[in-house]
Amino acid sequence: MLKITEETLKDELESINELSLRQIIENHIRKTLCSGAPTPEQTASYVNMSYRTLQRRLADESTSYREILDNTCKNMATQLIETKKVPLIEVTFLLGFSDASSFSRSFKRWTRVTPARYHQG
Repeated sequence: MLKITEETLKDELESINELSLRQIIENHIRKTLCSGAPTPEQTASYVNMSYRTLQRRLADESTSYREILDNTCKNMATQLIETKKVPLIEVTFLLGFSDASSFSRSFKRWTRVTPARYHQG
């Protein structure tokens, strides 16, 4: 039993090590978004590094926290809207926005169309 647990933990650790910092942050954002987007400082703490180190490591991957957050929100929003099973107002709150107008502005910035127009297809 202990051997199986050790092997399982080793496999999980290896798969985590294969993830890029960007992927780890995307996963963290997805898990926490409905209660509000994590701050860069909270995310740095989550990955066990200082905020400045996080900035440098993301720059090494040619990205930034803001870019990852925006792309993750955009991808989640478009997926939720495309299913047409989740009302737009619910998408707003699932993505951690406090009101529909701020979500609509962000969505339009990401896609160049309003959520309602995107929903219509």
